[in-house]
Amino acid sequence: MKKRLLYFALLLGGACGLSSCFDDKSVEPFRFVPDILIDTTGIPGQHDVFQYDRLQINPAVSLEGGAPGDLSYKWMLNAIPTVAIGTGVNQANYFCIGEKMALDTVIALHANQTTYYLWYQVTDNSTGMRKDVLWKVLVRPAYNEGLLIGSTRDGSTTDLSLVEGSLFTVGWNKEDKISHELYSASNGTTYDGIAKHIVFSQNTDVNVNSKQFYVVGDDCYELLDGLDYTRLGRNFEVIHDHRLTLNTTQMFVTCWNFVCWVNDGKLYYWQMNMQRPYPNINITNQYSLQVGESMVTKIGRVDKHVAYTHNYAMDAWGVWYDDLNGVFLYQQYNPTTEWSPVLPVPAASAFDSRNATGLKTLFAATGMNKDFYFIMRNLNTSSNEVYIFGENPTRPKALHAIPGNEMDDAIAYIVAENANTFYFATRTRVYSVTLGSGSPIVTARYTVPEGEITCMTMFRHSWFLRSQPGRVPLDTHENTLLVGVAGGNTGKLLAIPILNPASADIDVANIKTYTGFGRITAIAPQE
Repeated sequence: MKKRLLYFALLLGGACGLSSCFDDKSVEPFRFVPDILIDTTGIPGQHDVFQYDRLQINPAVSLEGGAPGDLSYKWMLNAIPTVAIGTGVNQANYFCIGEKMALDTVIALHANQTTYYLWYQVTDNSTGMRKDVLWKVLVRPAYNEGLLIGSTRDGSTTDLSLVEGSLFTVGWNKEDKISHELYSASNGTTYDGIAKHIVFSQNTDVNVNSKQFYVVGDDCYELLDGLDYTRLGRNFEVIHDHRLTLNTTQMFVTCWNFVCWVNDGKLYYWQMNMQRPYPNINITNQYSLQVGESMVTKIGRVDKHVAYTHNYAMDAWGVWYDDLNGVFLYQQYNPTTEWSPVLPVPAASAFDSRNATGLKTLFAATGMNKDFYFIMRNLNTSSNEVYIFGENPTRPKALHAIPGNEMDDAIAYIVAENANTFYFATRTRVYSVTLGSGSPIVTARYTVPEGEITCMTMFRHSWFLRSQPGRVPLDTHENTLLVGVAGGNTGKLLAIPILNPASADIDVANIKTYTGFGRITAIAPQE
């Protein structure tokens, strides 16, 4: 239908404004201008596209009544993700990505969990009239859930690889995919240092709202964007305390959304949802210990590892050994509370947790029934032992002496959470240790045919480690040992199925091998 000179525009908030303008009838007859019609039938209001994939949108554009016209087109994309439309006030943030009626282009914007806006402008050049349509565009990372692998080819720098496949990626129904050199592709160079800890974090602050990775070595520390592995900061750029000596022994995410960092014997912590997720540097490491009839203030030290729970803790969230004073310590609820010595049960205690001098922590973790497991070297007797604390209440529960000397050469440990079992690896073999009422049973489970073992862990979903209930894990979760094996500076990853967690039997016939890595130094789940 024809109208008098009609101007139609899409206002900033998505509403439409309509205004009319009349020529002087006494001078010339009326002019009729056809409306611009943009048919978006079947085109969704939000487009999800993977970074570096093509975005194709094909609206049907015409003039009302089939009138001829001189139409021009512009596809304008907002370079800054935002929850507000803001096409007017933020026009400077838009850039042109197409000038044809249909859009077919590669989207190279930064992956983000917040949408960008795509502003489609159609102009009738014969009248100057313009009509606009606005779509949301969510740029997803090019990589899915899987295993993030840190490996080195030169012994001094690290690059990242991602393994996506049915063993590690929910809903994966195609061939396994391995993507290499992810860090160097995003940052133009490899990671300076040997990464030994990779920790996934989800920052939910409204100004950040992004996935992040902490990639940490003995003396190097970086925060990465978890969507495309770009470096957000390194060492004191993201620690902000030049007094610290970088000497990391552990990094992890625990209950109540805390990131914890064991560095140079101190336990640092911060919440994941901070706009600036950096360590709380005001750590004293003090606690009070009763000695005789007096309370004495002690300066403690975390000996290498904290055994921590993934679940929201009503008693202890974590337990560790203070090797300066020979005392096992814990914190109640979350890492912000005071340090406290673990109190033994006088009549039935398996060991005196406040008088345990001469021990060295080899590994510590949560095990079956949420108990806290400590794999220790007893320097007094030159033996290997396992100390177990009950989760609620936090009290000594069991002490096991590990027979034999196979563990003397161990280079990696992992504690099962679905059985009273732990595993250790030497340079050539994987062993299980089953615990119970009798003497522990040490069993050699697998010998690598060539090369040497460089690291070992258990496959666990990253959301499980962050205590995200209500999600269904893959069958491989908590039932697959992940072992890095190297020959020189080339490496491979072995996924070893556990047939029976209680007996620790493994399925040697169905071990799956992934290749193309350097010498593997760190393995972590990616969400």
